[in-house]
Amino acid sequence: MRLAWLRGQTTWLVGAVVCIIVSLAVVEVGGSSGDRLPAFRTCCQTCETDVCQSGDPAQATLPMSLRLFFWTCPQNCQYECMQRITDLARKAAEDGKPHVIHQYFGKWPFSRFLGIQEPASVVFSVLNGYAHWSHWQAIQDKVPPAYFMKPWYLAYVVISVNTWVWSTVFHIRDFGWTEKMDYFSAGFSVLFMLLMALVRIFRLQPGSSSSSGIGDGKNTVVAGRPSPVLKPLIALHLVAFIAHITYLSLWRFDYAYNMMANVVVGICANIAWTIWSYCNRRTHPLAWRPTICVMLISAAMSLELFDFPPWAGILDAHSLWHASTVPIIYLFYNFLIRDAQWDYKMTRLKL
Repeated sequence: MRLAWLRGQTTWLVGAVVCIIVSLAVVEVGGSSGDRLPAFRTCCQTCETDVCQSGDPAQATLPMSLRLFFWTCPQNCQYECMQRITDLARKAAEDGKPHVIHQYFGKWPFSRFLGIQEPASVVFSVLNGYAHWSHWQAIQDKVPPAYFMKPWYLAYVVISVNTWVWSTVFHIRDFGWTEKMDYFSAGFSVLFMLLMALVRIFRLQPGSSSSSGIGDGKNTVVAGRPSPVLKPLIALHLVAFIAHITYLSLWRFDYAYNMMANVVVGICANIAWTIWSYCNRRTHPLAWRPTICVMLISAAMSLELFDFPPWAGILDAHSLWHASTVPIIYLFYNFLIRDAQWDYKMTRLKL
């Protein structure tokens, strides 16, 4: 019954994937104060004329480390000019003179490493992805096989790993399509976290004979109530996601809307877990764990409010946010696994 239900969601998932693929064709790059500077434009034009169009293949050919990540000669000119202007601003700061460190094409001037645009964010994205991936086996081993949330938690691992893979790719090289895959996968992950929270809190599960807790002792299936709400709820989340990426793809990419949409959905999930914590504070030994995670992730997200030029060209507020979420992931999975064990045990005792 469970496999049949999962197969029934395939059409929705295929539709979402198709919309994502089509949306990648629409690419738009935003501008910033740095790339509008006359000094920057003049520098780029001179570099392209003297290097890229010099007629000397040896001069125009980039190192393998840059070509490996699809750098072109004009893009390398932009990077070199950006760094020169930024170095002048930093030198002025050291001398106590007025200075401004500009953003270029919507991003701070990071110092690349072997062709990687944002090395720190890449490292922290990999660590986040590993933190999720490392819990796949823990869930398999420690969450009872018959527990109704187990497939949801395994799906959460897969979706989260996918999110951080695309975050890694995006921070390696910022193209229009890598940016969209990063934002779209993050949006899907936030929506799934809300859905997963609602399923656990309200014990929602497709109707079946097993979902009422019928079994034979050790193999008793402990699941949620048969609920007619779950399928429409899943459909609502998928429709919302498809509408979200369609809006962002068919018109100018609205960064403010994208951020607001993710924050609103995340806040809804946080509120749901906080209410659950309060309602179960006297009966559940881990009741306040999700609220602690909510508080920590909120504090981590606040780093995004303190936007500043990268220290030493490497660490900025965004990369520090990625760094701060790594330990929170371990804390949240610890709660999910221990809650599953406790909930499974208590539900069996009531049978």
